[in-house]
Amino acid sequence: MLELLHGNKRYSSWSQRGYLALCHAGLPFRETAIWLDTPAGDALLRERCPNGSVPVLYDGDTVIADSLGIVLWLEAQYGVAFWPEEPAARAQALNGVMAMHSGYLSLRGEMVCNYPRRYQRFEVSRAARSDLDAIFDWMLQSRAWFGDASGGPWLCGEYGAADFFYAPVLSRCRTYGVALPAGLESWAEAMESRTDVQAWLEAGEREVERISASEYDTP
Repeated sequence: MLELLHGNKRYSSWSQRGYLALCHAGLPFRETAIWLDTPAGDALLRERCPNGSVPVLYDGDTVIADSLGIVLWLEAQYGVAFWPEEPAARAQALNGVMAMHSGYLSLRGEMVCNYPRRYQRFEVSRAARSDLDAIFDWMLQSRAWFGDASGGPWLCGEYGAADFFYAPVLSRCRTYGVALPAGLESWAEAMESRTDVQAWLEAGEREVERISASEYDTP
């Protein structure tokens, strides 16, 4: 059986992407939690995670690191469809996923994932706002070009990697009180109603482990 190693569900957005990829694949898998910033967790990262980070997928003796690596592996080995069939929509989805995979560092660093928290007076920095503006522009463009034409709620017409790679942006907006553009409301509602997304968030709420750097208070 496939095994997914993931971090705290409360904090680990990249782990959530790996989890949602496996749920979308419809393949049976078991989970191994690695509690981040703990001696036991650090030891497991060294022992079982080749990049020293999560998520990691074990497929028998084969080890696949990183959420994008997991997507590509499941696509190549199991024929899972993560991208739209229509070429232009597929290109748009690939562009969005690659941008998320390699960029938006200010957003990640300043608005860390903490799914259950709700900050009432958080001030978004200029750099993080620039990241959010770029993200919203891509998402709104995706909806206008492909999502609306499909008649469904998804970003590029079909549910896939583009949607679950941007799921943590939605949760960050909820955590830090950032309003989504009106054109993304149907997508947000569809994402938050998915059973796999709900299962991840509910599990994060039940966790008792805490990372102090991700539990700061605002004035």
